[in-house]
Amino acid sequence: MFIWDFVAATVLDQLVDWFYGQIVGFLGNFFALMGNMGVELFELEWVSAIILFFSRLAWALFTVSVVVCAFECGIEYSTGRGNLQQCGMNIIKGFLAVSLFTVVPVRLYALSVSLQGTFSAGLTGYGRSIGEVGQDIITELSEIQTLS
Repeated sequence: MFIWDFVAATVLDQLVDWFYGQIVGFLGNFFALMGNMGVELFELEWVSAIILFFSRLAWALFTVSVVVCAFECGIEYSTGRGNLQQCGMNIIKGFLAVSLFTVVPVRLYALSVSLQGTFSAGLTGYGRSIGEVGQDIITELSEIQTLS
């Protein structure tokens, strides 16, 4: 009688785990698809135009800041406290910020959505068929019978 209780518990446990994994995996897949729709928003023409506007605005502000930095460096040199290295580093940091601020957030968002879908499918076993679960149960139970 004990072995049949164990068999029933094993089968029930495997089936409940599979069912729960399918439900959580479905929800993870659903939210990944919703996130992909958010990623696809950046491909729309009007969104691209807004991103282009802010990119051009950033480049214009960067150009103004380079001119101001050059004048500030010149004024500092006239008083003997000038530092070309600090001025150059500020220009490089500004260039990197302007170059990346319209690209990196979009790419990071797309990466996070992709990782969410991949991780949820991998952790829950979403898409695993009931036949595979049944084969795992049979394999597990055949090992138990050989031990008894």
